[in-house]
Amino acid sequence: MTAAVADSATVTGATDVAITATNAHRAESTARMGATGGSVALTPAVATTRSTATTLARLGSGATLETSGAVTIEAEQAATVGATSEGSAAGGTAGVGLSLALVLADLRATARLDRDVDADGDVRIAATGTADLDASATASASGAPGASSGGAGGDGVDQAIMKERDHADPGGSQSGATPSASTSQGGVAVAAAVGVIVGTSTAEVLIGSGATTIDGAAVTIAAAGQTDADASADGSSVTPGAAGVAAAVALVGLDTVTRAVLPVGTTVTADSLAITAGVAAGGDGVSVVRADASAGAGAGSVSVAGSVAIVLLDSVTEA
Repeated sequence: MTAAVADSATVTGATDVAITATNAHRAESTARMGATGGSVALTPAVATTRSTATTLARLGSGATLETSGAVTIEAEQAATVGATSEGSAAGGTAGVGLSLALVLADLRATARLDRDVDADGDVRIAATGTADLDASATASASGAPGASSGGAGGDGVDQAIMKERDHADPGGSQSGATPSASTSQGGVAVAAAVGVIVGTSTAEVLIGSGATTIDGAAVTIAAAGQTDADASADGSSVTPGAAGVAAAVALVGLDTVTRAVLPVGTTVTADSLAITAGVAAGGDGVSVVRADASAGAGAGSVSVAGSVAIVLLDSVTEA
């Protein structure tokens, strides 16, 4: 979603100039594992959602924008990205297999100024980005197939995750590293339920080299963001004594950036100047990032750990 005055475009005679881009974005997927009609079958359930959403408001390079009123450049984005994988709740004839929910999200809200501004009124350049990311995996009643020689460490879960990530993003354009399903004791070879979130969420104001002067009554440069992420994996539905593995793995790898900066080389002439970076209004004021893994009681072989929950969060707020 883009709203822009193009490079070299001329605006004359305007009282107020408003460049506003608003985007409400939702992407969700659901996979359900069915029961078999006779003998036990290997029937994995995989739900993958890959979402790239960019909202940009931009005043492009060119001659100085002169107005007798206000100038507003504002980008707002609200994104919901989810993946749900559900194993069969039936016993006996239930399929055996991995239940995997994977969310890949690259979300950006940007307000950008690339030319000089001379306004009699207020000047506001602002970006707001909110995101709700959810990956939920529930194991089938029969769990995942166990290794014939249990007890040895391995990277089978990591391989399964990367296989689905590569399938969803064959060009490798998705940013962010996938956390490893491992602890200090080693990797997890097999799991019945795996929930994974890999994402970036950015709200940023950019002032380019073409904007050397900003004149206005009150000048505001503001960025606001809030990102909630919840990865859950539930192996507790595996029937006690079932032949399958009941391990659960929940992983979150998340980078968030909220940034509003007046760069060196840009001069502001105004009655007041406010530069802020903080939490988006309208929410609960707190970004919650969580991984929750609950193992079940299957009789199969679980490598090293029954349940693993890992959050890797890199959060930057800068003004």
